[in-house]
Amino acid sequence: MNVNRRPAAEADFEFARELHAACYREVVIAQFGSWDPVLQAEFFQQKWVEEGFEIVELDGVAIGVVATQWRPDHLFVSEIQIDPSHQGRGVGTRIMDELIAAANSRQLPVRLQVLRQSRARRWYDRLGFAQTGESSTHWTLERAFDNG
Repeated sequence: MNVNRRPAAEADFEFARELHAACYREVVIAQFGSWDPVLQAEFFQQKWVEEGFEIVELDGVAIGVVATQWRPDHLFVSEIQIDPSHQGRGVGTRIMDELIAAANSRQLPVRLQVLRQSRARRWYDRLGFAQTGESSTHWTLERAFDNG
């Protein structure tokens, strides 16, 4: 399995927007009761402009996105999305393992948020993340720095 990441380009915008809908529609409906395409397009546009997205490729084909931010005291994973047709193959785990290793090399924890209704919460638990906070919509999770 040849998985790599590359910086997103403007040509990737439509792929990433459609992926956002494919990955979030079900959980947004479960949590908030409906999917507002205009509102979701605004959320996506804001994130696309503000965050450095990378495109996840499997054998040269775009199948996901990841966005991270190095902060003084942690690595924040603001997005990790793998196309639902490619989930369950270990691609997301491989990407997260790389991010965790990068944070460990800097002796920093990894932090993220996940919607309360998201199935991904169980995946993050398996990867060693622990809940550190919550809001009415999200769980805040952290994977502590591992020096071993």
